Amino acid sequence: CLHQDSRGYLWVGTAGGGVCSFDGLKFHEYGKRAGLPGEVVNAMAEDSSGNLWFGTESDGAAMFDGKTFYKIDHDRGLSSNNVHCIIAKKDVILIGVSDGVFEFNPKTNLLRQIAAANNLNAMCVDENGNLWLGTADGVFRISRGLKIDIDLKIPSGQDHSVNALC
Repeated sequence: CLHQDSRGYLWVGTAGGGVCSFDGLKFHEYGKRAGLPGEVVNAMAEDSSGNLWFGTESDGAAMFDGKTFYKIDHDRGLSSNNVHCIIAKKDVILIGVSDGVFEFNPKTNLLRQIAAANNLNAMCVDENGNLWLGTADGVFRISRGLKIDIDLKIPSGQDHSVNALC
């Protein structure tokens, strides 16, 4: 995955080497020795304070403040350490794992599950604040706490999996 942060740096998530940042002149690597909990990075986001958030394959999520990595994983309340997607939304971070979405509030340090899903693959937030989920069962919209199934008109017997949303 790729992400350009608010300073213009390009961040690259790798399939075994952690993350790399590019400042326009050189690359900087961040892996386990730097404190990143996992070497396989599936997702990235930046919050309103400029902190970077990384979703890893088997080691949960991590927040990077530019100096230190802070881990959010199964021990903190995630149902799985396999993070598929991550979104910075206003004052909270949405962390998508295979069986649902968790909301983490950095100010209160509270983590709670806000939606269940069957094999969550992707998520996005629209301009109205609705959360959209791409799952093995199709697309769902979370609006005012209600989960609404979106009929994609896929014929019966066909694969209903949704792997990307934007």
